[in-house]
Amino acid sequence: MIEWRRRRLSRSARNQVRMKIRANIAEAETSLVSVIVPTCKQDNLNWLGEAVDSILGQTYSNLECIVILDGEISAEVRAYLEQAGRDDSRLRVLPRKKNAGQASARNAGIAAARGEYIAMLDSDDVAVPDRLEKQIAFLKAAGSDLVGSCYWLIDGEGKEMGRKFVPLGAKGVRNWLFLFNPIANSTVFAKAAVLKRHPYPECRSEDSGVFGEDYALWVALARHGFHLRNQPECLVKFRVHRGFIGKRRGWLQFKTDAATKLKTIPLYNPVLWPFVAVGALGSAGARLLPERLVAGLYRLRGRARFGS
Repeated sequence: MIEWRRRRLSRSARNQVRMKIRANIAEAETSLVSVIVPTCKQDNLNWLGEAVDSILGQTYSNLECIVILDGEISAEVRAYLEQAGRDDSRLRVLPRKKNAGQASARNAGIAAARGEYIAMLDSDDVAVPDRLEKQIAFLKAAGSDLVGSCYWLIDGEGKEMGRKFVPLGAKGVRNWLFLFNPIANSTVFAKAAVLKRHPYPECRSEDSGVFGEDYALWVALARHGFHLRNQPECLVKFRVHRGFIGKRRGWLQFKTDAATKLKTIPLYNPVLWPFVAVGALGSAGARLLPERLVAGLYRLRGRARFGS
């Protein structure tokens, strides 16, 4: 009887969130959303075009798409962006003289953003048409500061390879934070004030190429008490291409990942701290394994299912 009542209360809570989401959709278009898309010289023009088009084609129209040019770019990319800007005034291009890395480029976009909310999208990923409409309503209904979502995996040609599940509720996100990054950067939608006050941590010049600034930011936000969660819909197509695994393994990647994971320890009960530390270091240590084994671990993680 007690278990049945708990399930009933849980269903009631979910229904209340759904009702809030429907109510928020109607009033959401009054809020400007800034979408940050960093790009650099090495990026694929076709993929960048798909990313930008997916934002400008959103069902939620009150937006600005800020493309940050991180250093020099090709003439073809510049010509494409100039034409796209003429076709749609919601596209803003922010040039930077020097390539300073994705975290620095994202922070420049955040600083220039005019919106009340900020969404992220990497230049090789694609947003589904109603992503912003669903996320702004979900964030308001859930009372969150930052939300992500589940996402589709696609290959270099855009073919769907499967679905990636993530922890959903704030408790689930926190519970898994010491083992892996539970929020994909390209799915992020947040209150602008939060990201302007807490920007992405930027790597030192000697650590160029080290990944994980987004993961480090989620940990920092969690430690500051911000409400982070994911929504169950797949709202982004995340591109997995050649070199994806290689960029995520190695000694520098291990050191960066281990440092981030160990910073999650204060989020847990002190009784669990030794277990959290061991789990964090063990998970980070996987980045020292051969590439084939790391790829296998990513596939295994991709099959995981998480509760709310």
